[in-house]
Amino acid sequence: MVRGSVSGRMGCGCMDGNRRKGKCMLNFKSIKAKMLAYFFSLFLILLVSFVIFYQMAVSALYRVATDSVEKTIQQINKDTYKMLSEATRIADNVSRDGEIQVQLRNPLPDSQKEMYKQRMNYNYNLNFKNQYTVDIDGIYVLGRNGAVFRSSKGTLRKQEFRDEEWFETVIRTGEELWLAPHPGSDIVQDLDYLTISVVYPVKDRISSGILGVVVVDVRADRLNKIEDNGLVFEGKSYILDAEDRVIYSDQRDKEEELEAVNQAFHENPADHSGTADRIEIGGEPSLYSSMYLSNNGWKTVGIISNHQVFAQFERLREAIIFAILLFALLAVIFAWKGADSVAEPIKKVRTTMKQVEKGDFDVQLQISSQDEVGELAQSFNHMTRKIKSLMDQEQKSQERLRYAELKALQSQINPHFLYNTLDSINWMVRMGKNDKVEEMIDALSTFFRISLSKGRHFISIREELIHVEKYIMIQKVRYERILTSEIRVPEEFFEYDIIKMTLQPLVENALYHGIKEKGEEGVIRINAKEEGENIVFCISDTGLGMSKEKLEKLQVMMDQGIDYDPDAYGIINVQKRIHMYFGPEYGLRFESEPGSGTSVYVTIPKTISRISEQEGRKHCGEL
Repeated sequence: MVRGSVSGRMGCGCMDGNRRKGKCMLNFKSIKAKMLAYFFSLFLILLVSFVIFYQMAVSALYRVATDSVEKTIQQINKDTYKMLSEATRIADNVSRDGEIQVQLRNPLPDSQKEMYKQRMNYNYNLNFKNQYTVDIDGIYVLGRNGAVFRSSKGTLRKQEFRDEEWFETVIRTGEELWLAPHPGSDIVQDLDYLTISVVYPVKDRISSGILGVVVVDVRADRLNKIEDNGLVFEGKSYILDAEDRVIYSDQRDKEEELEAVNQAFHENPADHSGTADRIEIGGEPSLYSSMYLSNNGWKTVGIISNHQVFAQFERLREAIIFAILLFALLAVIFAWKGADSVAEPIKKVRTTMKQVEKGDFDVQLQISSQDEVGELAQSFNHMTRKIKSLMDQEQKSQERLRYAELKALQSQINPHFLYNTLDSINWMVRMGKNDKVEEMIDALSTFFRISLSKGRHFISIREELIHVEKYIMIQKVRYERILTSEIRVPEEFFEYDIIKMTLQPLVENALYHGIKEKGEEGVIRINAKEEGENIVFCISDTGLGMSKEKLEKLQVMMDQGIDYDPDAYGIINVQKRIHMYFGPEYGLRFESEPGSGTSVYVTIPKTISRISEQEGRKHCGEL
């Protein structure tokens, strides 16, 4: 090939035979043109695939964000609920304390000394309980009798708490009350952090009256540790009250941000089922998920803005587009050079092959490259040197073909048998005979497994008998009324070899052409005996039998090896394979009486080691 100018056209290579009046003719059938066309088609496919995969990636990313929000909110809800439940558990435990109930049930001591002693004693007990609860900041007992016990050493805000609204509410309702996050504690002074409090009633275990309340303070900043587990993306978590107003958020949130969240949930009532959904907060599309805290009707909410989800992905997309364009430029250059390097050697191959077409088998290709084209040239040279030798072996190849045909005959399976078996299984399923279905499927599986036998031609007599047994088991489903079988083969024969599918076709022939045609109950028997170094099987039936004329015709077919006969295909196949592997002195012999049945005698040699494929081919004259 002579390289021509490109002039903006793909594959415009000038061939010596394509010059017309000094002009370069475009040959779109050239390998170079095809390679370039394939390349640009592939590039187009890759470009379209990129767009599709980009959209799929966006969808997948959104699903990841959705799952992240949902799972994080579920975990935050679980952890927050656990923390608040711990506060409730502590309050309930303290409220049931018998000694505390006694002190709240009785009037306060008259002397300051006794009152101080009482307070120190119970303050110590509450402080001891508080030491082993990490998230609890303070435990306080306030009695209707004016008693005040506390775990904290801080200074009380006041000596009297019975006039507090939350105290009166719990005393009146007898139900626990949660106080939204508020600065410091309602009981002690000098605390500058947010506190969440539960006020729990102390119910008298004797009179069921309300003796006072237990107040348990939880530091709100403990929730930040839960949020630190965070979302996969940088989102924010909030706690809403029963009216969907923010009662707790990250300290970094500005007032206008909190108001935007409140307004968003006010205008779009939230679904607090934990499923992620879209919402606009301050005009920015976002993804949120919300769940109830079953302690008190509060909800935990997680929010991620769309910008946070897709910002990094957009930068990645730009980098990928740049990489694709750079790859395209480099690929065009290398594709053009590569097409030239491939086309020239192939032209030499084409020219040399035309010489071979004319009968010149001495021609040799002179290509020194070490790539696939060089290997092709070496193979071509080897072919021309050996082609005469191969032609001399044509006759032997025909013998191999004959062997392959016999091998194909061996592996064929009657499709009607498979159809009938599957039809029987379908019938049993409809009748609800599931135990029979299992037996049928197991029998069919074993039957085909032995039929295949990993490509082996020889199997043990044990396997062949199992093959026959499974075949009869399957057929008894259809012919249970007329079919009975007996297999009596000495166990000392089990380990000897037999050609696969020798007995089964004979049993099938006995069933269909003997017992079935007779239309009465019949028996198929399989026996075996030893005759010198041979084993002789007898497959007999009590079926219709054959006339003398039909028996003679069958024997002539067996002797002549007729390839196909509708009534004798299976047994002729068996006879051919026995002759091929063991020789003409082995094979089948028939005895029959009309109305009394037929007996088939199968003679094979006693062999234990498996005969290889190569040895089998020797029996039929193959090299």
